[in-house]
Amino acid sequence: MLMTPGDSIVCQADADVMYKNAKNKKPDFIKPGDKIQYFIKLITIKTKEQFQKEQQAAFMKQMKDQQEKQKVAAAKQLVKDDKALKAYFSKNHITPIKTASGLYYTIREEGSGEKPLPGDSITMSYTGKLMDGTKFDSNEDTAFHHVQPLKFILGRAEVIKGWDEGIALLNTGSKATFYIPSPLAYGQQARPGSAANPKGIPANSILLFDVQLVNSKHPLPPAPKTDSTNLPKLDTLKTPALQAKEEKN
Repeated sequence: MLMTPGDSIVCQADADVMYKNAKNKKPDFIKPGDKIQYFIKLITIKTKEQFQKEQQAAFMKQMKDQQEKQKVAAAKQLVKDDKALKAYFSKNHITPIKTASGLYYTIREEGSGEKPLPGDSITMSYTGKLMDGTKFDSNEDTAFHHVQPLKFILGRAEVIKGWDEGIALLNTGSKATFYIPSPLAYGQQARPGSAANPKGIPANSILLFDVQLVNSKHPLPPAPKTDSTNLPKLDTLKTPALQAKEEKN
């Protein structure tokens, strides 16, 4: 390399050669025999490792900044949603329980089973509505074409945050209603509609779910490790006839 950081050079190249294999068409104002002139300044020289490290650091900073913006936006939206929910409760004479996260719920029927734990297999029935009463999904309504229990693992973000939190508060067999502010649901992300609900779920929607915790099952314990020192030797697994045949040979 002839240049060092801080050096500048002026380069000229034949325009016809530059545009010969280019994807873009050569501009009409460039005539045959014209030269393209470049002014180049070398700012710095970095190794591949330095460049990759800086790129990774820049990416991580961008992700962190984006997460902070989302967190601030979610906090503001939570305040707005809480105000809307309180007005809804007052209008409909509902007295729900509120959690520290901002989730509200009511128990319509108390179940007799245990409360599920993170990692448990959960079986649910549900119907989801928007605050205006629009039904957006259900595994009990045939209009949504999936009338079968919903199964998932609790506490692994397989469902929205409001569900992971709310279901852990229910005894198995319970029927309840969740009033989920948008930051604990889909947040700023809108969800597409369907034939049964062309409206879909608009961004920043508060969601209401009538749910039943049909079943919860603890995961099976891991199988015990086999101690190879206690396994029978190969000879002890042979039949007397096979042993006699091998000895004869």
